[in-house]
Amino acid sequence: MLFAVSYKTRGTITEDTAGRSLKLFANWTPPAGYVFKAHYTNADGNGGLALVEIDSAAAALEVHSAWTPFFEFTTVPILEIEQAMQIHAKTSSWRASVK
Repeated sequence: MLFAVSYKTRGTITEDTAGRSLKLFANWTPPAGYVFKAHYTNADGNGGLALVEIDSAAAALEVHSAWTPFFEFTTVPILEIEQAMQIHAKTSSWRASVK
């Protein structure tokens, strides 16, 4: 399943903890079942955004728990707009049919 993962640095981050997170990231590999499709950093230095394919809640937890001392995560399932438009049309028709 495809997800948009946004993350923000925790307010408690210091220069030392920022350096630690960078060292950890340089030596980290995501687990099986968590595939980055794209990964960006915010230009203000306060977090980032990733598009990821996640196979299970366990894979998501394994990734996010590794980084919770440094970042707060928001993980939202997403789908392509063409598929979403078909679903919106279907549910709109259903609502219109109920009198």
